[in-house]
Amino acid sequence: MTHFSAVTELHVEFMPLAVGESSVFAVHLSHLSDGRPVDAGVVTVSLVGGGAPPEQFSAPVSDTPGLFRPVVMPKEAAWRQLVISLKSGDFGASHHLGEYGAHPTLAEAQAATPHKEHPEDAIS
Repeated sequence: MTHFSAVTELHVEFMPLAVGESSVFAVHLSHLSDGRPVDAGVVTVSLVGGGAPPEQFSAPVSDTPGLFRPVVMPKEAAWRQLVISLKSGDFGASHHLGEYGAHPTLAEAQAATPHKEHPEDAIS
């Protein structure tokens, strides 16, 4: 998924969310002003709402500039608002990505995730 804030461009990929199961988020952030990757700071993935207490999962920038790898392990099964935030010194950005389900089991999470069919000759 790609999303823009006023100051950053976000690319993120993650596996379906299930209670007690780790989902490693691949978060890449770059500055909109010049396209450079964000090379410092901490990213926090927040799951909020859905009648459950807020949950937050953070990670610093990796050895690869722009790449953050927070591990999300929901405690509550609910449809939650997903927010990815960056804090780097005086600089910050938030990406509100909408509602995502944290499912009771991994099997239910996988079953609820649509799978795209690709032609046999497609490049993957």
